[in-house]
Amino acid sequence: MSNLLVVKDKVQRYVSELFDHVGLTDEGGLRIPIGSTTIFISIGESEDEETISFNKEHDISQTWIRVYAPVLIMVKPSNELFKWIAIEGQHRDYGGYRFVADEKEEMTLIEFSYSLPGDSLDPGELKNAVLSVLFASDGQDEELQKKFGGKLFEEFQNEKK
Repeated sequence: MSNLLVVKDKVQRYVSELFDHVGLTDEGGLRIPIGSTTIFISIGESEDEETISFNKEHDISQTWIRVYAPVLIMVKPSNELFKWIAIEGQHRDYGGYRFVADEKEEMTLIEFSYSLPGDSLDPGELKNAVLSVLFASDGQDEELQKKFGGKLFEEFQNEKK
């Protein structure tokens, strides 16, 4: 039996206790605007039969929570950027940076993300995930912008209005 709705409800309750402004995304996740970025939370579950079977056999969570934030938008790919992401961008206790290229949207971005299992979620664990993403995205976006260019998420959002 799927635990997805229970996990979604828990995540929404826990996040609402931490932040005043929590909205829903078109995909059914959550969005929390903070500083110069927005924290997004997606909740899903294993879908392919092999993974489901393996997870059940080894008592592994069937649901997952992904907390992430765009750090910079419209960043030009470069060897220096990829080297930074591969080395320094992964040198975190929790989460890591990644480069995303969406050819359909003609957009590139650097995001910071942190994933955790949903079936055994507790409030402190989710708080740690959200604050880790916040610190890495809003705390370092201006420094990374100086290094690699691109736009802060807030700048990008303001241009779209």
